[in-house]
Amino acid sequence: MPRCYNPRSIRLDSTNIPGTMNYDNLSDFISELEDDKELVRIPVEVDPVLEIAAITDRLCKSSSGGPAVFFENVRGHSIPVVTNLLGSHRRLCKALRIDSFDDLAARIMGLIQPDLPESWTAALQLVPQMAQLARLPPKSVRSGVCQQVVKMGRDVDLAELPIPRIWPDDAGPTITAGQVFTKHPETGVRNVGLYPLEIRDRSTLVVHWNERQGGWRNFQAYQQAGRPMPLAVSLGGDPAFIYMAHAPLPVNTDECLLGGFLRGKNIELVGCRSVDLEVPAFAEIVLEGTIDPAASLSESGPIGEETGFYSVRSEQPVMDVTAITHRSNPICPVMIPGKPPVESDWLHQVTVRLLLPFVRLFLPDVVDLNLPRWCLSKPVVREFTQTASATGPAGDERVVGTR
Repeated sequence: MPRCYNPRSIRLDSTNIPGTMNYDNLSDFISELEDDKELVRIPVEVDPVLEIAAITDRLCKSSSGGPAVFFENVRGHSIPVVTNLLGSHRRLCKALRIDSFDDLAARIMGLIQPDLPESWTAALQLVPQMAQLARLPPKSVRSGVCQQVVKMGRDVDLAELPIPRIWPDDAGPTITAGQVFTKHPETGVRNVGLYPLEIRDRSTLVVHWNERQGGWRNFQAYQQAGRPMPLAVSLGGDPAFIYMAHAPLPVNTDECLLGGFLRGKNIELVGCRSVDLEVPAFAEIVLEGTIDPAASLSESGPIGEETGFYSVRSEQPVMDVTAITHRSNPICPVMIPGKPPVESDWLHQVTVRLLLPFVRLFLPDVVDLNLPRWCLSKPVVREFTQTASATGPAGDERVVGTR
């Protein structure tokens, strides 16, 4: 019988940065949510196949996004699961160290269009703002709590992780809250994205990319170079990392810079044990591996997406997991995709506010920007294929939500 879990029991001491909350450890954030009555504990045993997702989805559809849910006792696993972590305005603002989404826009506008000082006293007021920029780049450290337990080779078994199967027609359990770290083979520029990872067996994952995403572009570069592509998947750590990986940043922009901006201090990164990449030192769980550029793509899906539809089957690369590292007592965060309102919907709402300063930079007459949540906060909800494929007729997609 898996043990019940108390995140307070694994809280690590940390030093708070003046003016910000320090959430290096996911357990700190969870404990604060519980103090604020923003978290519900489920002490009874739950099944990772559909049940975790069903409970979370019903709570998400309640008023204001519902609470975060901490599943202490997941059938067949000793690791607890937390869902809907950022699924409300209040919790997401807390994670991003802001009072409202508009505060984020104001902070960004202050950096890209600072008011020019008219006197020496006004110039002094800019010193703290400019000092903030020095805290943005990530820094490398020798060790991290994400490597308290290291499993490599034959010890790698993805079945040990409490990754849920979310929707009835999903092809398998899917990692939905993992920050996928890659880098370009020539420039070394890092990319961090929030991509679904479909578990195929004990040591392989199917990476769900599309051609518009930075990870896919890096994969194509490795294919052209004929070199194995290293990947690392980080789960947990600072809750702001989920949005950091979700944000639509320009090409060749290191998402860890945004993470440092959101945190008010840089991100500490530690080198992986089996691949040449760095990951957040305070992560809960890290998966390391490679993609063979010469290997054939594998048919993936379907899986439920944040659009409220299942994905169509497609050809995707396969990641061979070479190592799993984690804290001695990890917590596994999970996002439940589906039609709004769900956790990812709140991430889109932040993105709308983040984009506003850049839109106004080029179009000063723009007063405000709104992409409605019921259109998934996107100008186009879904692109349908125009020709039939081997997997079904053109545009054949099914709505998720019927369990």
